[in-house]
Amino acid sequence: MQTFSGEYVWVHDQGRVYERDAQQQPLRMVGMVQDISAAKAQEVLLRRQASHDYLTDLLNRRAGYMHFRKQLSYAQRYGRQFSVSLIDLDHFKSINDTYGHQVGDQVLKHLVAGISAQLRQSDTLMRWGGEEFLLLLPNTDSDGAFQLVEQLRKRVAEQPMPLSDGEVQYTFSAGVASFPQHAEQMDMLIKAADDALYVAKSAGRNQVSVSDEVTGIAQGELSV
Repeated sequence: MQTFSGEYVWVHDQGRVYERDAQQQPLRMVGMVQDISAAKAQEVLLRRQASHDYLTDLLNRRAGYMHFRKQLSYAQRYGRQFSVSLIDLDHFKSINDTYGHQVGDQVLKHLVAGISAQLRQSDTLMRWGGEEFLLLLPNTDSDGAFQLVEQLRKRVAEQPMPLSDGEVQYTFSAGVASFPQHAEQMDMLIKAADDALYVAKSAGRNQVSVSDEVTGIAQGELSV
């Protein structure tokens, strides 16, 4: 309902007829209009909290799974390329131990902001758990996904998070897998990306690895 000031508010409207004429046509009624804007705002907030991570405001794992299924189903139905990347912040425990958990949270938000600024509107970054993120790249083959994630990796490595008395330098490692090249089902696609991430970590971190399409075992890619 529009108010006198021109704003719109949510209302709960109820009323009843309390007097009728001889033909039972209503003559008078009484009712009440209650402003429930605050309750509606709380409802929207709770709904968002159920699907989004409180710290980064990204889709959480539960909502991310649902979105992932829709994206992959679309790729399967129309024969489109579809890639995913598991991104893990390197040595995050050391950051927490050195600077404290509050700065660690700021680093996660800084990482998300830096990555999100470089993504296409169709791409989706979600928080997978802790310092791990899942990136969905529709209409993208493994080569294109590697180039994009490698570009993100370099940008993050070159842009430390500023502090009042210095800065926090950090990097990430990532694994890439693609449909239908590496796997055709969601769980197997995630596993392929996770295997590739393991290779990137084992090879020294701060690099991107792509799942091996022939053996199904991740193969490291050389990066600067």
